[in-house]
Amino acid sequence: MKRVVTQRLRRLGRWTAGGVFAAAVTLAVTPVSSAQAADLGGFLKNHKTGKCLAANGAGNLYVWPCQAGNLEEVWLISPRDNNGNPYKTASDGYGRYRLINRASGQCLVMAWGTNNQGFAKTGSCTERPETAVIDGVGDGWDAVQLRGWHNFTSNKQICVAANTSVYPQECNDKNGYQRWRLN
Repeated sequence: MKRVVTQRLRRLGRWTAGGVFAAAVTLAVTPVSSAQAADLGGFLKNHKTGKCLAANGAGNLYVWPCQAGNLEEVWLISPRDNNGNPYKTASDGYGRYRLINRASGQCLVMAWGTNNQGFAKTGSCTERPETAVIDGVGDGWDAVQLRGWHNFTSNKQICVAANTSVYPQECNDKNGYQRWRLN
């Protein structure tokens, strides 16, 4: 199993009825598997653009300058499925997660569509749960790729990338537009 060392995590506290996000910053230097990990929450900031991943209620993803208090940019990162069971790690040892947008309550979903093209958007966490499972590829949440559903026909995997917009792209570990930092 790959070692995940997190330098800066925001441990999810609780969501209150007034929409207040209570979090405590924790430092972790021990290996964390997806089964041991607690829920995390915060902004996902793109390494190249410095902008945050955001989503609206219509399922659209976009990048925007990070704004404190903008719940469209806040994500809950859960290592558990809809029934509360921990995900098994991906075959290559990386953790598996659901990324749930705070404003919409929808999950980041990724899959291969028609004409061998991938898609990334927000949608139901339960309708096609396999599309809502995202691999966190990297040594920690300070430089992670968000890898989605595998295309078994072409043997390709898709990652969330962003420059002026958000788009699915074949995963490439050298592409800074595919790297995200949890803040």
